Amino acid sequence: MTKSFKCADVGKDCSWSVKSDNIDDLMKQISEHASHEHNIQEIPEDLKTKVIASIKDE
Repeated sequence: MTKSFKCADVGKDCSWSVKSDNIDDLMKQISEHASHEHNIQEIPEDLKTKVIASIKDE
């Protein structure tokens, strides 16, 4: 099942989104985006909880 995430769903003013069939790949892409675009080198636990809650099944 494809999973999707939108950066805006966690309160960022950002139109980036991602889809993947693999949750590990999805989280890797989210981490890379956070690092490159938002200067977040390690996602804090509270934000990670929001990210996981915002992942949708398609």
